[in-house]
Amino acid sequence: MAPKPKQKKATTSKTAQIGGEKGLTISAKPRTQVGSPPSEVHGTSDDAGQEVTAMSAVSKKKRQEQRMREETSMLEQVLTKVTKLQIPTTARSETGSESEVESDSLGNSEEEEEEKKEEIKGDIKDILLYILDELKAIRRMQNTLNYVEKQKMDNKVKEMAVKMEEKTERIDKIEDNNLAWTIERKRMLEKIDALENSSRQNNIKIVGLLGGTEGENPIKFFQEWIPKILEMKEGSRVIEIERAHRALRPRPQQDQNPRSILIKCLRYQDKEMILKAATQGAKKRNGPLTIEGKRVFFYPDISYDLLKRRKEFNLVKKIFMGKGL
Repeated sequence: MAPKPKQKKATTSKTAQIGGEKGLTISAKPRTQVGSPPSEVHGTSDDAGQEVTAMSAVSKKKRQEQRMREETSMLEQVLTKVTKLQIPTTARSETGSESEVESDSLGNSEEEEEEKKEEIKGDIKDILLYILDELKAIRRMQNTLNYVEKQKMDNKVKEMAVKMEEKTERIDKIEDNNLAWTIERKRMLEKIDALENSSRQNNIKIVGLLGGTEGENPIKFFQEWIPKILEMKEGSRVIEIERAHRALRPRPQQDQNPRSILIKCLRYQDKEMILKAATQGAKKRNGPLTIEGKRVFFYPDISYDLLKRRKEFNLVKKIFMGKGL
């Protein structure tokens, strides 16, 4: 609105009167321009200071709002609400030019500005409370998630502990069964070995006899050959043989050792008599029987496991033989 002419004239006449009394000439023409701000129209230092203070307060508030926007950059809704809270610094008319503000309306604008400041403070307080509520909700959600994850981990640990206990019990049972089966297997092997040696108790093994010596009828040959070669006493009963054959393996080459001969006597006494005669003949000859330059040995027919166990006493046998026992 344009300033009232009456007020300007009264002010000018009063100034001229004071200057006339003191003998001074004072020009009281107001320097006004179209489009000048309200502070230049009134020219009062108090109003200008108040406006500068208001502007500094507004700029300070803007800086606080900017700092708050930077701190709450992750909350898009809060940023939108803060950016909308801007205080207009000038009032523009419909023609787009700045209008002059009266001195009477300055107080009203300051009151409106204060009201807006209070509104902004209230809005900022609401925003901060909203942010705090959101942060609390996020913390509660995080605590809930952590609790749920912890419960899941605890349940998994309990399940694993139960499974480990079950597997440990199963492993213990398997180990016990394995030990029992190992003992049973050893007992069964010993029993099988005993049965095998029992089935061979009438057998004699002859090692070193050249191949083809027995001819086509080995039973008849050994019934006559054994008493003769071992120099058994005349008048002893005839040795009865059930079977006589070479060992069941591939025929060796000429430079290899001949296959051993297995003889099954009908009676156990015949087998013991043959072995006794062979031992006595070796003592007389001070060595084993020799036929065509080859040494011939008479052994009892035993299993491989029993033979392996007997070989463990070879050193003891040599010591005894060295002492003539």
